Amino acid sequence: EESFQNEIDLFFQLWVNLHQHEGVTNYLHMLGAGHVKSYMSEWGNLNKFSQQGWESLNALIKAFFFRRTNRGGGNKGERSKLLPIARLLQRRLMWLCHQTDDLFKNYSSLADDGTEDDNSGESSDIH
Repeated sequence: EESFQNEIDLFFQLWVNLHQHEGVTNYLHMLGAGHVKSYMSEWGNLNKFSQQGWESLNALIKAFFFRRTNRGGGNKGERSKLLPIARLLQRRLMWLCHQTDDLFKNYSSLADDGTEDDNSGESSDIH
């Protein structure tokens, strides 16, 4: 365990010398401060505590904000920066929780001409 932290300490010192304070991310701080060693000693494999899902959500929100919003600007007065992101998250949550299933028609049961399949005994046109 000590050799692991010694290797991390050497790496961390080199990193800080090269990149100064600005190069120290939250993850590098966790390593350099000994938090990762401490957590591994207490809980073993840390894979179950992965931040992958959170990082993915953060990337989605950033991409949405910079590509699909006016970043709160525009020419119609003050606009919310948060409201478009809240709507995106609400839509995704509803989709992931299957709250939107009833909004979609089961197209696999329709015949090629848009009528209900003969097996169902019903006929309706798609408008």
